[in-house]
Amino acid sequence: MSSFFLVSCKPKPIVGEVVFDIPSLIGKDINEIVRISAENKRLTDSDKEGYKIFTCRKNGWFLFIEYNDKTKKAELFNYCSDLKNFRQLNFSMAEIEDLLLIGNLDKNSSKYRITLSDGWSEYDIQGNDVNGGYTNDFTAVNVYPKY
Repeated sequence: MSSFFLVSCKPKPIVGEVVFDIPSLIGKDINEIVRISAENKRLTDSDKEGYKIFTCRKNGWFLFIEYNDKTKKAELFNYCSDLKNFRQLNFSMAEIEDLLLIGNLDKNSSKYRITLSDGWSEYDIQGNDVNGGYTNDFTAVNVYPKY
C-alpha cells in the first residue's frame, strides 16, 4: 500500500530569517537601494505618473519599491511571495509576526506605516480597512516611510 502527502508550496518564513531589511533602506535614494543583493532586478513604470517601480527577488519573495522618478525617494515598499500565482496565495493574520520578520519590520515603529493588501484593498495591521471591512487573509505587506 502506498501513501502520499500533499505539501504546501507556499514559502514559509523561517523564524529568525530577515530577507529584506526594509528599515535600513528607508531614507536612501533608489540608486543606493538598487545595490541590495537580489536574484533578479528590474525597473518598470508605475501606474502613477512620475513614479517607477524597482523590483527584486530574493529567497522566494518579491520586493517592489515604488519611487518618485524626480526625487529618487522610495515611497512604498511592498513584498509578497514570488510564486507564479502569488495574488491567489493568502496569508492569515496568525502569520503576521513571521511575515513582518521577512521585512525586518516592527509593527510599532514610528518611522513607517505598515498595511496589508489582498490585491484589491488595503488594511491596517489589525486587518481593518478604511471602510470598516475586515480581512483574515492577505497577499502582501506594504510599508510606507514616514518622512
